[in-house]
Amino acid sequence: MLIENIQYYGTLSERTLRKIAKPEITGQDGLREMDSLLDSLKGELGSDYLATYKKTGVEDQVIITVEQQGKPPETPTQGK
Repeated sequence: MLIENIQYYGTLSERTLRKIAKPEITGQDGLREMDSLLDSLKGELGSDYLATYKKTGVEDQVIITVEQQGKPPETPTQGK
C-alpha cells in the first residue's frame, strides 16, 4: 500500500516520507528498524487508510494565495 500511495496518490506527508527514507537498511538491525517503523506507520494511519481515500473520491484542489508586498497600509487614526 505504501508503494502505491507514493507512486499514484501522494497522500503521505513529507514527515512520513522522511521517516521511511531515513533508516539504514543494512544487516538485521536495519531490517528490524524498518519493520518497527512500518508497524508504527500502520498503527498511525490504519491498515486500510488508502482504501478509505480511494472510496471518498477526493479530487485535487488548487489553492491560490496572494502576498502583498511593498508599503504596509496606513492604519486609521482616532480623529487626530
